[in-house]
Amino acid sequence: MDEGVTVWSTYHFYNPKQNGWDLMAMSADCSIWDANKQYPWRNKYGWTAFCGLVGPSFLAACGRCLRVRSTRTGAQEIVRILTDAAME
Repeated sequence: MDEGVTVWSTYHFYNPKQNGWDLMAMSADCSIWDANKQYPWRNKYGWTAFCGLVGPSFLAACGRCLRVRSTRTGAQEIVRILTDAAME
């Protein structure tokens, strides 16, 4: 994805800590490919859903990371794509 591209997102509680960082427990779409990844990989970043007209197709996006920024606070965070926003 090009740096500086503006997209909009919504917020969803995935509660990864409460789910033991278990992708199968939250039925993540990417769990087919990523559920058996090592714990340090699964808990390194927060989890997010991804869909839209910008960036890779959903399957190509599974497991990839995005840097997101709050337009309200300016805070930035890196998140890992683990499910399809269209399924939300």
